[in-house]
Amino acid sequence: MISRLRLPVLLVGCALFWAVFWLTPGASAGGSAPARVAGVASAREDWPGARLTIHWKAVSGSSYQVRWASSTAGLARARILSVTGTSATSPRLNRCVTSYAQVRAVRGGRTGPWSTAKGLRFPYQRPVAPKLSGSGFSNAVRFSWPYTPYASRFRVRWSAAPFDRWPYADTYVNGGDGWVSQYTRSATLRLTSSPHAGDRMMATAYANPVYAQIDANNSCRPTKVPHSRWLPYFPGTPDPGAGDKLAMGTYNVELFPGAGDGSRIDALSRNIASHHLQIVALQEANAGTVSAMLRVLGSSWSAVPPVRGADGQILYRNDLYQDRSDGSFDIPNANPSGFFRQIPTPWADLHPLHPGDASRSQDLFVVSIHLGQNSKASQLAAKKTAGENAQVAIRAINSINSGGLPVIVAGDLKYLREPFCDDDGGSESCAVEAQPTFVRAGYYDAMAARTKVGIGYATSNEHKRQTISAYGVGVRSDYILLEGFAGSARYENVDNAAGHWTPSDHNLVFANLVVPFR
Repeated sequence: MISRLRLPVLLVGCALFWAVFWLTPGASAGGSAPARVAGVASAREDWPGARLTIHWKAVSGSSYQVRWASSTAGLARARILSVTGTSATSPRLNRCVTSYAQVRAVRGGRTGPWSTAKGLRFPYQRPVAPKLSGSGFSNAVRFSWPYTPYASRFRVRWSAAPFDRWPYADTYVNGGDGWVSQYTRSATLRLTSSPHAGDRMMATAYANPVYAQIDANNSCRPTKVPHSRWLPYFPGTPDPGAGDKLAMGTYNVELFPGAGDGSRIDALSRNIASHHLQIVALQEANAGTVSAMLRVLGSSWSAVPPVRGADGQILYRNDLYQDRSDGSFDIPNANPSGFFRQIPTPWADLHPLHPGDASRSQDLFVVSIHLGQNSKASQLAAKKTAGENAQVAIRAINSINSGGLPVIVAGDLKYLREPFCDDDGGSESCAVEAQPTFVRAGYYDAMAARTKVGIGYATSNEHKRQTISAYGVGVRSDYILLEGFAGSARYENVDNAAGHWTPSDHNLVFANLVVPFR
């Protein structure tokens, strides 16, 4: 018999035994608790998903519980996840700090002790800037790029000038600081459809590329921003539409014939004939040039009657076109050492002899233009003068071409795009040169064509073998500008990449056009 004195002691002892039993891991059911999990280690990473996978050594007959936290102290409050195998993937983690994981085994309702907390980090590598590609759409360029390891965000920087030489602040496709998420794979830059002052010459009609590069960034190292090299991308170009097909060229032939020029005359003429041109505007050519070249080109070619003092001429296929009327207008000569104070600039109204639709086909108003330049003037002054002389030409054309025929102005307008600037009233504002002056008056540059050939080379060759421009698109002195056309089908700069002997210091430039039906 248990004494009344010992009974309370016995009851207290039993209570303590059962308390220890139930609070001991794995003691809530029969058998021993599973052992502590060992060998917790990183298995793989999912950088885009911000998840890590771990694995560990198996504990016989057990399933497992896993918990994750950004600190060891946080593990006690972490959500517990159950898995059956010997690996587990985390929820989304902060990729920039160490995360901690613990695992314990579960067997027969009993839980083993938690493993030692394992610190894990995403391996940091500086992302490599992806390859940027661009597709042209109507008044827009869409940029795209592939998945890039270790990049958590991207942005596309664009410029109106190569190597971001436009003199204003950086501009990004999405505005602001330009950053888009790691899941974004494209961005679209919208361009103006109506050329105007301050547009940085970025409308389709200018035929200028958008220069762009892509930045790839890891948010763990925000000041390290790898980027791709600057490359040119063109917006989409319009369909030239229905009408009469025309192969139109411009050629600064640098030829005022004299003794020993026979081989040059022959080469220039054969270059024109070999590209099946129908009309050609010549510069640095006189009446003697025309006579000499027509002897080589043959009886199917004629010339608009040369104008005294003009170094521009117009040749055309007389089996395809008829000269209905012609004449000239004067442009001030920017070259103070020039023989003439005014440059006679020839024009012609050419009528198609075999129209595609006699009731709807149109004549052409063709101009051969060659602007002078003061070599002693600054580039900014030269730009201003060229723009003013372009305005003189535009007013003269509008006055003479009162019937509103489609117009082609072809010739040497000089390369004056640099220094890069625009007439936008800003601190870097400047007067623009001839080509943007024409475009803002409604003209369309034929290089904004569906197909472009040889545009990586400058249009002047300096009698040397040509190499691809570091800009990706060669600088141009020679232009074919269109008014009243829907677009341009094909454009070619006949470059001297092969290093052959050249009969002129300029290349032949031509475009395959469609003169629209009325």
